[in-house]
Amino acid sequence: MKINNFSIGLVLASKNYLEEIVIFNDQKRIDIGQENIKDKFDGIETSEIIKFLKQITILKEENNFLIYNVTEDLSARYSNKILRILLTFFYKSQKKSSWVRVAKRGKAPVFERLASEGTASSKTILQSFQEAGLDDTQENINWWVDFQFFSQSLSDEEQDNINKSEIGLIGEILSIEYEKQKRKIKKPLLKSIEDSSLGYDIQSQISNNNSEPLFIEVKTSERGLEDAEAIITSNELKKAKTLNNYHFHFWDIFDLKKPKLAIIRKERIKFINENIDLGDEEINSLSSKFKTYESDFHIIEDLKN
Repeated sequence: MKINNFSIGLVLASKNYLEEIVIFNDQKRIDIGQENIKDKFDGIETSEIIKFLKQITILKEENNFLIYNVTEDLSARYSNKILRILLTFFYKSQKKSSWVRVAKRGKAPVFERLASEGTASSKTILQSFQEAGLDDTQENINWWVDFQFFSQSLSDEEQDNINKSEIGLIGEILSIEYEKQKRKIKKPLLKSIEDSSLGYDIQSQISNNNSEPLFIEVKTSERGLEDAEAIITSNELKKAKTLNNYHFHFWDIFDLKKPKLAIIRKERIKFINENIDLGDEEINSLSSKFKTYESDFHIIEDLKN
């Protein structure tokens, strides 16, 4: 959907309009004929702001009222940060855009695509992300994970592949929370939402007393230990061979209320230590059965997301 007169000024004025009219005055229904609403916000005509907000459906018109179309759950998820909420509705309105399509691969491809386009619109989007603080991925994990989920849902691949991607993200979030809550690591980094081609999903550290990096590749299955397997790509194999302190987190989420985790050092996966020519294009991936490590799996309780 093309937005006319799209600019950082329009985005920020729309944010201020929502904050002043909807949030601060607690008006979830706005009378279109209300006389005390200003004609302009930050120099932008209020009519232009409303038109934009209706286009991205954050406002909808109903019986001569404008309805704020944001659930309490969404507001709470993004700590009521209006610009982040606005940008969520914006990317959903732009689902045919290439920068939205590549979001399934993480933040870096999004920023690279927008920068390479070099249009006034793409520059505005980049500025908007920066104004919202979204260039700091780790402080906005929920927002970027939701964006990835949405982008994956637009994939032209089979639904089964989409579901696999969604399951993978569930495991990555579980691993981040495990590092924070169980190992008490202060700031593990979910690198896969920045760039999914790194060959690992999370960068943590050995301990709070040892800042040496710990690289974690997460593999997740809902099929149960008998049938689950980890598909390890050639890129992940290369990184496992070259990086020190490279671990796998195998998550069995057959019962998501009682997820099971096995932490497997790379040395324990046989084919990682075999002399395989990883330059051979025919080797795209290898698999490792979860059941091989059955005794390593333990239920992880009380993880709060």
